[in-house]
Amino acid sequence: MTTLDDRNGGGGANDSSTVDVEDPIEVVADFDGSERPRVARVEAALRAVVDPCSGANGSNLDVVEMGLVDDIQVAGDHVIVDLMLTTPACDMVAYFHEAIETHVGDLQGVDTVDVRTDNGFEWTETMMTDAAKRRRDEVRQAYVERHRKKALYRDSSESE
Repeated sequence: MTTLDDRNGGGGANDSSTVDVEDPIEVVADFDGSERPRVARVEAALRAVVDPCSGANGSNLDVVEMGLVDDIQVAGDHVIVDLMLTTPACDMVAYFHEAIETHVGDLQGVDTVDVRTDNGFEWTETMMTDAAKRRRDEVRQAYVERHRKKALYRDSSESE
């Protein structure tokens, strides 16, 4: 669902905008000079929130390119971010809340940020951007190659 009236100069403080992040968002059309937060500015701020598991494996994918952001809602100075977890066993929920509240809360015109997470059963790898999938696969391939070289070295030193 996409409501564009907020980005197109729709009226008063009670206007809201909602973007399902599967829809394309044009950052260029986002800022109209007002101090009200916009969906695209929120999405841009969310790109600074790196998924900690991808950070640990070296691919450093943000929550947007991971496909974890299910919905962004902006109503006046209030922002709601619906976030999907990759697994019900995710123990990084507190990190996500803090990081999103910090990055989105730092935007001009944002007074409050709510982060809502799901149960971790909905997300699949197909929700990742193509670029994120490529970067993840490159990191995986580098690990495979490094371990293959270690195994070859180990095998050659054992046969001497």
